Order: sequence, then C-alpha cells, then structure tokens
Amino acid sequence: MRLDKLRGYGPWFAFATPILFVFSVAYLMLVVSFGNGDPTGPPAPWFFPALTVWFLLMSLFVLSGLVVAIDLEWIEHPRTNTPMTYVGLGAMAVSTLAFLLFLLEGVVNFGSALLVVATICLVAGGAGVYLVVMNLVGMRAGLLGPWLPVLGIVSGALFLVSVLMVLMGLGSGMELAGIPALALYLVWSFWLGFRLRGKAPVQTSAAAPT
Repeated sequence: MRLDKLRGYGPWFAFATPILFVFSVAYLMLVVSFGNGDPTGPPAPWFFPALTVWFLLMSLFVLSGLVVAIDLEWIEHPRTNTPMTYVGLGAMAVSTLAFLLFLLEGVVNFGSALLVVATICLVAGGAGVYLVVMNLVGMRAGLLGPWLPVLGIVSGALFLVSVLMVLMGLGSGMELAGIPALALYLVWSFWLGFRLRGKAPVQTSAAAPT
C-alpha cells in the first residue's frame, strides 16, 4: 500500500462524493417538478431520459466512494497493512454493487419487495462496515487526525444500526438512523478530501548505527 497514492485521485473523488449526491438530489427534484406538472396526464417526453441521467449521476456518486476506499487501501504504513483494511475495502465493494443493483431494480422493477429490502441492507451494512473498519485502522495508524475517524466511525455505526432496526422489523429505523448516517458520511468524505491533500506523515528513520 503506497501513501503517495493518496495524493492522486482519492482526494478529488472524496470531494466529488458529497457534491455529486447534493447535485443528484437537486436534479431529481427539478425533474419531478417539471416533468409531472399535470398529475392526471402523461409525463413530459423528456421525463424518462432525464431520470436515466439521474441514475447515472447516482451511479457516479457511489462509484466515487469506492475509488476513495481503494485509495485508502493503498496507504503504505505498517499499521494499515492488515487484513482489516481489506475487509473494509471488500465491504465498500459490496455496498457499491448493491447500490447499483438497487438503481437497476428501480428501472427494471423486478417486483420483489424482499430483494429491495435485502439490497438496501447490503448498501447500508457494507458502508457501515467500511466506515467503522477503515476509520479504526486510520485512527490506530494516526493517519487521519484525531476527529475525522471519530466522525467516520459514528457514521458507520449509524448505518449498521439502521440495518439492525430493519432486520428487527422496525422499518422506520432505516430513516431514523440512515439519514443522519448519510449526512455524516458526506461530511466525512468532504473532510477526508482536505485530509488526503494535506502533508503526508513523515516516516521515522531508524537510528544510525554507532
């Protein structure tokens, strides 16, 4: 894992993640507002192509988070070279694939409520594991500062709580814990972009032999 890799694409995708999400939400609100002006009539001809663009934007949003996860996995530091790092990366990969499946389900409409719930749980659960694991590793290695990992861990824990509440039959728990988790994740990602563009930690050289 190479620390200098953090100076590459990771920071820009960390900045892009919250920006893409906010832009996608604003874009969807505009599309729905102008595309369905008459609720009793058919949607405007451009409505469904515009929704396709929204799906692409949301796909870019989740893929940008995966690029950040890959950059974090590339950190070259003895205390980050651990199987837990790969657990975090794998969890984010699962979350990304599940989110893309969720978007596809919205287009194709498989008609399975169980599939939708399972996909959402995989998205939130994978993101939760990724955030908790990667921030614990970063905190242990001292690479992400004192407060950024705490924010990430809290966000990840909320994602996991939202999944647990859904599995317990408390469907409203997904919104109760999931919305704050997502908000904290977006703040964490933007903050991480500044952190990754900062000065890399100086490696302590071994003492010269006497």
